[in-house]
Amino acid sequence: MASDKHGQRARRHWRKLHLAVDAANGQIVAVTLTDQDVDDPSQVAPLLERIPGEIEQVTADGAYDGEPTDAIIAARDQNITVVIPPRATSAVLGRLGWQEVSGYGRRALVKTAMGRYTARICPRLRARSAARQGGPTH
Repeated sequence: MASDKHGQRARRHWRKLHLAVDAANGQIVAVTLTDQDVDDPSQVAPLLERIPGEIEQVTADGAYDGEPTDAIIAARDQNITVVIPPRATSAVLGRLGWQEVSGYGRRALVKTAMGRYTARICPRLRARSAARQGGPTH
């Protein structure tokens, strides 16, 4: 809850937890924790760096669509299949057609796993101080 001081509301700060989850088993394989003003695509490289071994596929939401993300993934391994929804204006098959052809439905398995972990650590995520949230910014 923000407090009023001299007629102005205090700005609320929050942090974002970025997770890489193995869709096959629901296990978290990499984590970064950032301040609120860090964009999601900037965390692709740090997450990939934390994943040992081969990566078959990277599936993400539309916020990751674009050349920078593609280049980072290709730099790791050009054989990684990238499944990120294209912008609505560029999808020839339409959104549902693209989802069916690309296998984007596997993302639901990852979202389920993320929800399970979030429910367990939610009290720490709601903490106001970085120390109580569980670590430094990466």
